[in-house]
Amino acid sequence: MAAVRCQWALAELEQASISERTCNKVIATCGRQIQWQRAIQVLFQMVEVRQATSISCNSCMAACSRASHWQKALHLMRCLRGFIRHDGVTYKQAARAAGESSWRSGLRLLQEGFEKMTEADVIHYDLALSLRQSAGSDHWPEALHLMQNMVEAQVQADVRSYSSSMTFEAAWPTIGLLFQDLLQRMEADEYTCNTAVSAAPWVRAWCLLRRKEHGMSVVSHNAAMAGTPWFKAVQVLHTLETGGLKLTAVSSGTILSQSRDMEWQRPLWFLSRCQSRDIQSNSIVQSNVLAAHVDAGHWQETLGNVMAYHSRGGNLNVALKTLSLSAFSQAASWQKALALSASERIDVVLLNALVTCCARVARWQEGLEVVCGSLVRHSLRASVVTFNAALSACAAGQQWQLAVNLIEEMEGQRLAPDSLTLNSMMLALGEAGFWQHAFEILKMFSSCNCEANVVSFTTAITACPAHQWPQSLVLVQQAASDAAGETSWAAAVTTLGRAVRWREAMCLGHIAMEGTHDAVMLAYGCYQMLGGGSAQVTELRACKKELKELIETRNCHPILVRLAWHDSGTYDQRIKEWPQCGGANGAIRFDPEMNMGANAGLDKARGYLQKIHEALGFWWYLPW
Repeated sequence: MAAVRCQWALAELEQASISERTCNKVIATCGRQIQWQRAIQVLFQMVEVRQATSISCNSCMAACSRASHWQKALHLMRCLRGFIRHDGVTYKQAARAAGESSWRSGLRLLQEGFEKMTEADVIHYDLALSLRQSAGSDHWPEALHLMQNMVEAQVQADVRSYSSSMTFEAAWPTIGLLFQDLLQRMEADEYTCNTAVSAAPWVRAWCLLRRKEHGMSVVSHNAAMAGTPWFKAVQVLHTLETGGLKLTAVSSGTILSQSRDMEWQRPLWFLSRCQSRDIQSNSIVQSNVLAAHVDAGHWQETLGNVMAYHSRGGNLNVALKTLSLSAFSQAASWQKALALSASERIDVVLLNALVTCCARVARWQEGLEVVCGSLVRHSLRASVVTFNAALSACAAGQQWQLAVNLIEEMEGQRLAPDSLTLNSMMLALGEAGFWQHAFEILKMFSSCNCEANVVSFTTAITACPAHQWPQSLVLVQQAASDAAGETSWAAAVTTLGRAVRWREAMCLGHIAMEGTHDAVMLAYGCYQMLGGGSAQVTELRACKKELKELIETRNCHPILVRLAWHDSGTYDQRIKEWPQCGGANGAIRFDPEMNMGANAGLDKARGYLQKIHEALGFWWYLPW
């Protein structure tokens, strides 16, 4: 309707001759419709015929301000200085527009208007206080200085002036003095009373509440009860009721928030009192009451109240659902928890909590049966959290095949898995022997917008069978740049141990102890060199064959063992660094070491190995 009025006004302007009254009407109508471009066009038409006035300019600036184009408003003011004599309203309108983005610019314009107009009214000071308020709580001394200037200029402050000054986060004595001065001069409104009560200590707030003639409302009482001791909050409640004000859910929640350290009976008594007076409680009130129940260990009452509140149509917030989970966790008798959940209305969140509870007490089968039955009976749709809880229950009962069936069911319902779901899937598939599918799940993390963590890589590495030990090294290499942890390294070493790849396991373990995750390429190189089918592997096998023939033909294995023992150095358990021995540096290859009496005869052992060394010297470094 307002848009139609704007069109009518423009049509009237086109049909009639341009007059100041008609143009001002069009500008005001366009301003209310936030059509600031049209308003500016009409204003400049007035300027061309010399009919523009400060009223026209002020209306046009107000239109720009409503459209959040405060720069346009200031530009318009500067452009029209040579055509229109600006008044105090013009500067206030410009300051109000500029203050939306820059409180300093707004105050500068106010000061400029004050210097040109030579006097300021209460609207001028109220606007200055409002701009100081938007600047932050640190500017409360400037606000008090403005109030002092009002007194010196004999400008009568109004309620808005006091309200703006009291909203600063100043000390209570300052706010209290302002409030007392306000009460002596005029009647305070509800907003000002609420501001004073919120800033006052609870004792002062209590005194303010007893002065009912000053417009105290339910909001004032709620502010007074915040931070008040329990017994005083109840007295405030009594004052509120005797004053004819209706108790709200916010009032109840404020009182109950003061009773968390009290016995659980007091919040329950207060809740029953609210219900007897037909006071609608919200989820916050219920959370405060039930939190006291859980803290006292009364999980049965907690669950009963949650479900009763939910059956009456109340919405379960995060706090109530968390309390339900805590109550289920405290349930020492899982049979009673199952019976309680079956007898009342239940939703998916409570089912998830119930499954988690059953899994913790090793009753995974009963938990899954209740979930399946409740989903069908109440026509509920399982969520991702439901499947996560069910998979965790299967893991607790080592029912891996059942977990695989749940995974297929989840895929059929087209639910997007999260990180916990994917990790549970990999664990179930790995334990069930489907290691290939576990690797595919690891690749799904990026497509599902999830980030693979230490648990993810560890689970995938653990799923590697013995004959897939090279894959564990590949996963460790990948995890080193993402989320490798001690468990990932340990899982890889365990996989190598199952495959009887002790050399690779020791190499990987040595790298893990050094903490040089960038050296994983060395471990992967061990795989390529020792088991990857490269040329070095062929040479190593030839070396083993030559050594076997040497031992069988010359029967020289004792002296070869003696050579290895002498060259390895002396074991010292006090040495903490790897490999905990001294002298393992191949010193026996030099003549001074070889000519020692303790090493007599070892030159023959070196002679036996000379031929192999010349052919395959890449593998030798100790005796040569």
